[in-house]
Amino acid sequence: MGLAIIGNRLYFSSFTGLKATGKGQVASVPLHGSGSTKLLLSSLGAPIVGLGVHDGTLYVGELTGKVYSVKP
Repeated sequence: MGLAIIGNRLYFSSFTGLKATGKGQVASVPLHGSGSTKLLLSSLGAPIVGLGVHDGTLYVGELTGKVYSVKP
């Protein structure tokens, strides 16, 4: 699916969601030390097949071909 680093956070996508709901999700965790997982995007229309970053913007691609952009 994908991994991306912006600042001090690691962003990752889950194909069918963190709890296998069938809809993709994007979350982040701190790069160093302890901290909680933060959900950034949830309940997208389909499983996620790609995640990337460019100039601080995350790009998320769904199985349907839709691409979303979000600035965390």
